[in-house]
Formats: sequence, C-alpha cells, structure tokens
Amino acid sequence: MPLVPEAEETGEFPRAALAALGRTGLVRERWTPLPDGDPGRAAILAEELARAGGVGVGVGVVVETVAAALARYGRSDLLAGTLEGVLAGDLVGCFGASEPAGGSDVNGIGTTAVRDGAGWRVRGEKKYLSLGRAADFALVLCRTGGSGLAALTLLRVPAEGLREVKRLAKLGAASLETTWTAIDAWVPDEAVLGRPGLGLTVATWALSHERMAVAAHAAGVCELAIGLACAHLHRRSQFGRPLIEHQALRLRLARLQAELVVLRSGVHGAAATAFRPG
Repeated sequence: MPLVPEAEETGEFPRAALAALGRTGLVRERWTPLPDGDPGRAAILAEELARAGGVGVGVGVVVETVAAALARYGRSDLLAGTLEGVLAGDLVGCFGASEPAGGSDVNGIGTTAVRDGAGWRVRGEKKYLSLGRAADFALVLCRTGGSGLAALTLLRVPAEGLREVKRLAKLGAASLETTWTAIDAWVPDEAVLGRPGLGLTVATWALSHERMAVAAHAAGVCELAIGLACAHLHRRSQFGRPLIEHQALRLRLARLQAELVVLRSGVHGAAATAFRPG
C-alpha cells in the first residue's frame, strides 16, 4: 500500500486509505446484510490489511470495532447516519474505554454522563485512544449513575468534545495516532447506543469483533513474514548454494507454513460461526 510508508513516517493516519475502501464498496460489502454482515469477509479483509502495518490496525478499529457497535445498537437517525459515513469511508471513529487510573478495568471507569436537558453532559478522560487524534467522533464508555457494570452506557461524542492531553509514543504503529484524551461534551439522547445501562453489552459486542480482526491480522502478518523469509532464503547463499537448498531450513519453513494453515483455518472457522444470529 503506497500510503503506508508516509503514514508511518509522519505518524498520521491516512484517511485516504479508508476512503478508498469505502469507494470500492469493501466495507459496505463486509457489513451486508446489517446488522451482522459477513464475518468471513471481515477475516479476509483483516488478513490483507495486515500488510499495511499500523494503518491496517487503524482501519480495523473503524470498520470492525466502531462499525460493529453502530450496526447492531445504533438505533437513532444520528447513529444510522454515522454508520453510513463509516461504510462510505467518509468518517473515522475511535473507541474509548481505558482510562488513566483504571486502565482497561471497566469497573473503575470514572468518565461520567449526567442528564442535562434532552441529552447528556459527558466529562472524563480516556487513555490509549487509538485514532484519538484522527477521529471525527468517539464511542465513549461512561458511567451514567450508580456503581457497578449495569451503570455503564456507550455514547457517541463528536470530535469537538475531545481534547488531546498527550499523544502517546509507541514502538511502531505510529499512524494509529494514539492519545490520552479529555472529554467535555453535551450529546443528545440520540447519541446513546442501545439504551442507558447497556454499555458493557455494547462494548463487549464491539470488542469481540476487534479480537477476531486482530487474530486475522496476526495470520496476515505471519504470512507476510514467511514470504519475506522465503525470499531471503532464495537470495542469500552460503557454502556455495542458496539457503533454500539447505534441507533443515526448508523443513523449518514447511513447518511454519503448516502452522499458518492451521491458524488461518481456525480464524476463518471462528469467524464463520462466532457472530451467527441467535
């Protein structure tokens, strides 16, 4: 993908990559028919995007994690329009659950959404927000009253309500634009995914799709690595002959390829069965 080297060098997510997928119809095809779409296509798409490094991970956040939540639980016109923007490749979304104090422990979520007129006032902070700088909106897991997991709600917060506290440095995947973000926004009732108190259910559904995409992405990375190793074995010579002609190396390569076939079969089998209706 020609956009990848520049994106990793500049540390900016290439929206053009998402727009191109939208124009070709690949994202919409993956989510047809709504609300579950075709998880098998999702696995194939994630495998292919693995060649794009951090860019592929970023695309997966939008077209799997964010889209999954919107497709099943986005029941208002506002959320339906947001999903349409994602499917068309026009909107970049991110998913905010982890926080500075509690990390990924949802019991410790301190971000609040308090009733304010015909909507909610959302205040708090989220950390490790992949695409936090690039996003047009964030799906934010908040506490809407009381304690416990039943008090969590997922809401759509526009970029205007997000303020970057700090950009987080990482080893690789610079184009993910991961941030520590402060949130202060008013959102209407239409911004609630599902209903108040259903936040953990919505988040679990979305993150299940992300995990499946990550597994497929891992298979794609393995395939790329084996291909690079094979090319090196053909190019490099030792003891007067190419490395590929050494039996021990060929056997190791064959074993790795066999393990990859098993991995891919497992991923695609899981994708075909995990999100069946009912």
